[in-house]
Amino acid sequence: MGRLDSAHQASVLDLSLGGALIEHSSSHVWPETVAFLTLAAPGKEAGLKCRVAHSTVHRYEVQPTGDRDLIYRSGLEFLETSEASLQLIDNFIDALKKVS
Repeated sequence: MGRLDSAHQASVLDLSLGGALIEHSSSHVWPETVAFLTLAAPGKEAGLKCRVAHSTVHRYEVQPTGDRDLIYRSGLEFLETSEASLQLIDNFIDALKKVS
């Protein structure tokens, strides 16, 4: 899990040292805009500056009220990544490999 621009909860679907594919239900994010993805690990958190490469509606979910929430998939390219952030991303990738 992560957060996009500190307000939008996001599921990280794919992660590499160069970027991420996320899924989120909040408002659409526009391609070419700069955003921040926050990833958290036990005792650590990294805020990663990104460029939105693409963002499209993937599906919708029906809420108990009958309202429909659009679910977006957005591709992010990491920008200006520090050595510490790259290490944290690498740790996330290793942890995901152990889970799957």
